[in-house]
This record gives sequence, structure tokens and C-alpha cells, in this order.
Amino acid sequence: MDKPRYTPDELVQFANEFRDHVSWTDWRHMDDKDAPDMVVLNLVYPSPATVRIAKTGPETFLANGLPGRTLVVRDSLDEMLETIGAITAGARLAG
Repeated sequence: MDKPRYTPDELVQFANEFRDHVSWTDWRHMDDKDAPDMVVLNLVYPSPATVRIAKTGPETFLANGLPGRTLVVRDSLDEMLETIGAITAGARLAG
């Protein structure tokens, strides 16, 4: 069995880092045999949306479900946070 990509403490830290960049109501950990570990955020802005963020490699993150985007892949958590913040802020301003 593969080692989980996240420990419980890392998941909490990961979700809290997103809270600093985007508005979200809650999050949960998705862990099943058919998908990598994911954090699922329910966004408040620009409209209610569910975004799935997966850690797909040691320093690779993938987000699915962002407004106006199908997939976003970034090489670091910081880049992903910046991208999600920019997308949600841009959508909020445009709305």
C-alpha cells in the first residue's frame, strides 16, 4: 500500500493556507483507491463552487473546478495559491 500523500496535520495546514487566499465555507479530505488524496474546497466567491485540489507529486498540485478553468497545474503550493487567488479575485471583480 502506498504511503498517503498527506498526513492529517498536513491536510489541516494545507486547507488553512487556502483560507488565507480564497473564501471558502468548508473542506474535506477525499481518499479513495481510485483517486489521489485530495482536498475539496467549497468556494464562496465568485459563486458557490466545489474545487478539488490534489497533490499529484512531491511539488505538483492540480486544481479542478475553478471558475472558467477545467484544470490548473502548478509546480508549488505557493504558485497554486496565487493562481486560485487571482482567478477568484478576477471573477469577483468581473462579476
